[in-house]
Amino acid sequence: MELILLLPIGKPPFIGVLFYRAEEAATENADLAIQHKKRHFWIVLEAYKKHLNLRLICDEIVTVRFYNHLKYDPEKLKSWLYVLSANKSVQVNFSQLIIMNEKLSVVKTSPKNVSFVLKVNKCEVLKQSG
Repeated sequence: MELILLLPIGKPPFIGVLFYRAEEAATENADLAIQHKKRHFWIVLEAYKKHLNLRLICDEIVTVRFYNHLKYDPEKLKSWLYVLSANKSVQVNFSQLIIMNEKLSVVKTSPKNVSFVLKVNKCEVLKQSG
């Protein structure tokens, strides 16, 4: 899996997890998109030299979901976080992604076929040395 960071023009900043297997992407944490799409989430990123761990947290339903050992670009993460720090009130979209027809696509959950997009109010980074 891989961390995807985007700053689309005219849309909120975007953070996502790219899955390499569509079946896994459609079922992993599908309950969040199906039952809790309207709730607000926050993210904790644990950045290591060669990988990153992401924690997706929702206090309202008292849950933490783990995305471990993600590939990522440290410089891109630094730039993305810099843009976020300029506007503390900005909301971020989080999605699970797959590649379809050579393009990034938001996952449709299985079995309900709901787009996996969640609202994130805060991103925190814990820097690790290893």
